Amino acid sequence: MTIAEPHPDGRTGGAGESAHAYLGLRYVLTESLVVRSDYDPLRITTAHAVTGRAQRGMLAAALRHTDREDLVEPWIARGRAIRFAPAFPLLEDGTGSAQTVPAPRCWHVRNPGGTLADLLAAPASAAGAYRTLTGHVTPDLTRRAAPLTRTEQYLGVARRDAGRHGVPYFTTSLEPGQVFETRWQLSAATRAEAESLAERVWEVLEAAGGLLSLGSGGSRAHGGGIRVTPSASGTALLDDRVDAGRRAWHRGEPRDLLLLAPAYIDDDLGRPSPAALPRAAERAAADLLGPGAVEAAGAHVHQEASGAYHRMYRGPMAEQWAAAAGSVVRLRALRDIGLEEVRALEARPLGRRAADGHGAHALLPVPAPRGAPEDRPPLAHTLTARPEPGRRFTLARPDAGTERGGGGIRPVTLADGTPTWVEPDWVSAEAAAEPDRSAVARLQDVLLSRAATEPVRARARALARRSARLPSAPLLGRLREVAAAPAPGAAATLERLAGVVTGDPRGAAPHTPLQETARAELAATAVPHGPGELSLPEWLGGAARTPRAWWEHASPDPDELARALTPVDLAWRRGESATAAAAAWAERPEVVARLSLQLIATWLAAAAWTFRDTAQREEAR
Repeated sequence: MTIAEPHPDGRTGGAGESAHAYLGLRYVLTESLVVRSDYDPLRITTAHAVTGRAQRGMLAAALRHTDREDLVEPWIARGRAIRFAPAFPLLEDGTGSAQTVPAPRCWHVRNPGGTLADLLAAPASAAGAYRTLTGHVTPDLTRRAAPLTRTEQYLGVARRDAGRHGVPYFTTSLEPGQVFETRWQLSAATRAEAESLAERVWEVLEAAGGLLSLGSGGSRAHGGGIRVTPSASGTALLDDRVDAGRRAWHRGEPRDLLLLAPAYIDDDLGRPSPAALPRAAERAAADLLGPGAVEAAGAHVHQEASGAYHRMYRGPMAEQWAAAAGSVVRLRALRDIGLEEVRALEARPLGRRAADGHGAHALLPVPAPRGAPEDRPPLAHTLTARPEPGRRFTLARPDAGTERGGGGIRPVTLADGTPTWVEPDWVSAEAAAEPDRSAVARLQDVLLSRAATEPVRARARALARRSARLPSAPLLGRLREVAAAPAPGAAATLERLAGVVTGDPRGAAPHTPLQETARAELAATAVPHGPGELSLPEWLGGAARTPRAWWEHASPDPDELARALTPVDLAWRRGESATAAAAAWAERPEVVARLSLQLIATWLAAAAWTFRDTAQREEAR
């Protein structure tokens, strides 16, 4: 088939320059991320790779944030200096990191047995069943990335009926804390100019700081925030798009031309033709290596309808048929080919829209796996990115040369992907400090308050069921309004409640105290408190006057409360029960007032429902 492929030059986002190198960037997700893979209005499912077009928009936004809009045209619009590339999951562990690429479509999993079969090397057996290997794998097919995702349901506004009815839809997003890697292709006249361009790009990304984001739905619950670091030392350029197989290509040796992104290939009539990928690969090799250098020995091409989202027009772009990522063209060398020639062939994209990363490919040796790849999540690993010596959180700061092991100090990756050294004793001391002086204490306060919610509510519901002569629902509703009204603090709200039920205008302000008839109805209500009972005005007044003594009788069971606090206690260590930090937190006056108000508010709500249920049963009789 004849291919009418435009010759790459400056207008098409092609070569035209003599020096090509790659800027490696490491993305750590600090927020959930959604990369749209389709446009189903009732379900948004994220892709497991970040497209080059999404990163192109990220860099354009970074230029606007740093007041460098003069670089939008040469870097973004023209597509000559920078070609963006997909960001794939990066597998990190204590020994280093491993790149992943789209799983080659020619490899299939044989059932039963779970072994891998190369259908380009040998045809499929009629006696077995096969399924395509999917996802992102290491080039040697020993490991496969299994990104962690989260599925949530939202209620959106329907376009029909003037938006009066909500429409539920599901969103599947990537969890934060995962790491991806991309390698942007930089083109310049000389290597020195390419290195200067890399430094300028990195300066823009560094200046944008926490404003960088990827994906769609940034205005919804998933922001797509990322932290960017160089994947190489400093801003050093990389010579290769993929690290695997970096050696000369000997005569007679087969290699796989693996598509890393969809390729828009056209035939001689300008029609999309993914099946023409082998011929396009041969033409690119003939242009760069000369005729008779390589030949196509086979191909496994998968086609898909590929599109994109146009941010300016706020809608999807027209979908076109493209050769899918993971499509393979097996090439055989007809002469010895040097490593520099291999790199030159990899730098030539196949098809159109090269600036968005489409048509990017790599020449990889044919792998020889022993079994199915092992699934691993692409979680950021602390030892891969070493903490700076100054990034320490310890009680007594050790010497700068001491890094790990001493005093129980261990490396920890923070939520934004920053590695640091943390000592458990320092965390315990900070968690017991005052919240206004320590960020750790503020986090401890939030975690413990949320963990104590369910035991406190359960205790309030139990007290409401055991209370006698409950007041009417409208009267309880008035008290619930006072409990929910804005106030300087929980203690002020307790004083207002006590003033309302006792008829004290000064204590009830700005609310109106109850009249005598309503106060008499409240006085008839008996609430269990300690070994006896109290009337509702006495019960609420005690919470305002002596909150600590009142909480000792009204609080949930101490053991039950401790079991709820232990899983989120930052100072807790394995083998311990309740910690001193949690005990100190529970004794703070503001915490006692806050938990007391929460118990009272839940009691009022439960009592209202109990009153309604009792009234309905009596009417049924």
